[in-house]
Amino acid sequence: VSQQFSVSPSVQQLLKDKIVEASTFLPRINIITVDDAGSVAQSLAVKDGKILDIGSNAATKRYIGSQTQVIDLAGKTMIPGIYDAHSHFTMAGTNELYDANLNSKPIGDITTMDELLNRLREQKAKVGASDWVVGWGYDDTQIKEQRHPTRDDLDQISTTQPIFINHISAHFAMANSAALALAGITRDTPDPSGGAIRRDASGEPTGVLDETAVQLVSAYKPGYTTAQVQAGIAAAARQYASQGVTTASEGASYAPAIAALETAAQSGALPIRVMALPTFGYRQGVDQLSLKSGKVKITGIKDFSDGSIQGYTGYLSHPYHTPFHGDANYAGTARTDRTALSQHVLQVHQEGKQMLVHGNGDQAIEDILFAYSNAQATLPRPNARHTIIHSQMGT
Repeated sequence: VSQQFSVSPSVQQLLKDKIVEASTFLPRINIITVDDAGSVAQSLAVKDGKILDIGSNAATKRYIGSQTQVIDLAGKTMIPGIYDAHSHFTMAGTNELYDANLNSKPIGDITTMDELLNRLREQKAKVGASDWVVGWGYDDTQIKEQRHPTRDDLDQISTTQPIFINHISAHFAMANSAALALAGITRDTPDPSGGAIRRDASGEPTGVLDETAVQLVSAYKPGYTTAQVQAGIAAAARQYASQGVTTASEGASYAPAIAALETAAQSGALPIRVMALPTFGYRQGVDQLSLKSGKVKITGIKDFSDGSIQGYTGYLSHPYHTPFHGDANYAGTARTDRTALSQHVLQVHQEGKQMLVHGNGDQAIEDILFAYSNAQATLPRPNARHTIIHSQMGT
């Protein structure tokens, strides 16, 4: 400290005294409760997964019996379990087990396009000559070339075996010629509502798919088996629990995936809680699910107003500061336009459910707020608790 900030000797001694003083009490004040009073405690008693008491060592000592396991934190700090505000729980596990890791730091190690392609070659060798080669997590902003891979890049690995990789944001994907052919995507294929098939100067698809266009190819990708899904859930549970997460979010789901979570919970393979959000377009059958474990709950309905600022599909009220492909007037687009979004929100609102809409750009957020205001004006509901997911940009 004295070398970096030239602290006087008297201040140095004061700091040393305070450090000694703090270290004397830290082992005794190591359970942070995060209650209204901001209190801390020395120990707690737990039985059958529920906290019986929390306070001083003397207060909880009375719960110790012949069969009680006593754990000494040895001065380490305990905090309440972390509640994951938004993620994609099951996907985290299946990505880990079955897809090539194309992430850059700090998640992975990909720094160049060549490294990305080599990782996919390794995945091809792993899955064989006929299965899809799938990768996850690449970030065009974190590799040297500062661009998305294209079908030409992926065709270097194979032109006959489908290759399909997802962007770190999950709002884009890339497909090689074989995968595009399976999906029937050609220069004449129209862009789907809420998405785009990126094309080169001659009008040919580049293999880069934006937003809802991703589904044009992913619909043809073989799904995971029941056993693979359960293994993915178990892997995700290990990931989350190892970081102190006791309640995770399944940020965009549908009935079979939620049923799989419940199966895992009842079998004992899901030690944490998962809050699931079925998407508006894929919520059929959700109300008929039987969720008896107490670990899997449906907490609302998910929808999308726009996409990703990072990938220029976020919907802004003014053009992007850095023009997209040289277009100084480009401000992104809505994934779900204001009229349709308002209809979706009103329907969910009238059902008495909570709506959670993905919105990154400030114009998308304005559309969401309009939809929420319209729903409340049509049918006032106290404490509806509709939510904006991400809410990245402000006006």
